[in-house]
Formats: sequence, structure tokens, C-alpha cells
Amino acid sequence: MIKIPNYSEFAELYDHTMQHVPYFSWADFLLDECKSLKIKPGSIVVDLGCGTGSIIKYLQPYLKNIVGLDISYPMLLKARNKKIANLVNADISRLPFNKGSIDLAISSHDTLNYLVDETAFLLHFQEIRRVLKPGSPYIFDISTEKNVTSNYDDQVFDESYGQTRMNWQNHYDAANRMIHSRLQFSRSR
Repeated sequence: MIKIPNYSEFAELYDHTMQHVPYFSWADFLLDECKSLKIKPGSIVVDLGCGTGSIIKYLQPYLKNIVGLDISYPMLLKARNKKIANLVNADISRLPFNKGSIDLAISSHDTLNYLVDETAFLLHFQEIRRVLKPGSPYIFDISTEKNVTSNYDDQVFDESYGQTRMNWQNHYDAANRMIHSRLQFSRSR
């Protein structure tokens, strides 16, 4: 089972916090990969850990049958506000798709880093193998230890958006190779 923080509050600030991310460039890279892999516009594609749908927003004009999947229902509500229709609330270690029904799976922005133990990691890849059509690709990324130590270890991010304030504290446990993040939210009245 995936271990995920409660994103009900973070969903409100997520797009604001991530506004520096070049989603268009990521989507452009993924579309180039789709073309080189001969993924057709009518192919069934799943974006695992789609969050608020920022990548899908750029992909859906080309990939007509793209499905966004996320474990956080509040994040999916934000995606729905972006006119993303095909959304599924599920765990990436327990995919609700039929065997051999998916032409392409993608997972970007470190979603797989939420798989914090070997069992969850293995379950995820077993599920991917089950749902992908034979020979179909899976494109994913993982945050490296260098990225975590350079950009998150002992970093505190303090942001406000509207009436919501977020304090995000991070500490990297080198012995266990685990980043611990604590997010606190408050609202001004």
C-alpha cells in the first residue's frame, strides 16, 4: 500500500506551490516519447499520480483516452476543475484496470517515491505488468538521493495563498535513506 500524506489541505495550495514546474516541457517530452513509441491518439493511457492534472491538461489534446489516477480525492477534485474528465481515485499499488487493457502508463514528478517499502514497490510493478498490454511501455521518474539532499534536506518552505498558509519542513534520514516531510496548514480569518 502506498504511504501518502493527507493532501486535503495541500490540494488547495498545490498548483500555487508548483507554479515553477515547467509542465508544458514535461508534457512535450512525453508526447515526443509517445510519437517515437508509436502511441496513437486513441490509445488508452494512464497517468499514475496525476495530482491536479497539470500534465494531463497538456497531453489530452493528443491522447484522447488518457485517464488520471491519484490516491488523493482532493487532488482529483482540482483536476476536475481543469476539465479533466477521466479520473480514478486509487492506489498505484492496486490498479483498478483489467489485465492487458492499457497501452501506455506514465508517472511523473516523483510519484514512485511514495512507495516507501520494497513490498509496495514490487506490488506496483506487478500491477503495471498486469494492466499493460504485452510490450507496452511504462515511462516514470524517481527523485534521486542527490535531489533530496540538495533541495529538501533541512529545508523549510513557508508559503501563503489566499487565506491558507503552509509550513513545509523536511529532514533527510541518511541512515534509512528516507525524507521526512511535515506539512502544517493554517487559515487566516
